Amino acid sequence: LVLAGLLHDMKKPARDHGSLMARELEETLDAMGLVLPAGDPARVTWLVEHHLDIRLLMNRMGDEGEGALLDFAKTTGDRGLVDALILFTYADRVAVSLETNKNSHDAMVLSSMLATLAESTAA
Repeated sequence: LVLAGLLHDMKKPARDHGSLMARELEETLDAMGLVLPAGDPARVTWLVEHHLDIRLLMNRMGDEGEGALLDFAKTTGDRGLVDALILFTYADRVAVSLETNKNSHDAMVLSSMLATLAESTAA
């Protein structure tokens, strides 16, 4: 999460900056000299590429968003990765806004998303 947080916006202001940065990371993480556990480079790249996806789902929660979130998680195939993306989204949003009410609302919606995923796994 920390590595994704540091690198995810480096291609801004491009509209598709997540995808652009993810493609670059695929080629350069090894070249950076970082010693990462197996699978972590792919996880970092995926988080960077999809870091805006949860924002789109947040706006739909309470409507048909729960189903869309579950579909997204199913397509991803890795519940832990989606949980990490939700946490990453919160950290990213708080980093750009100091508005307490907005951050509290985001925390509530994102917590609801985590709960929805947990309930679907338990069922």
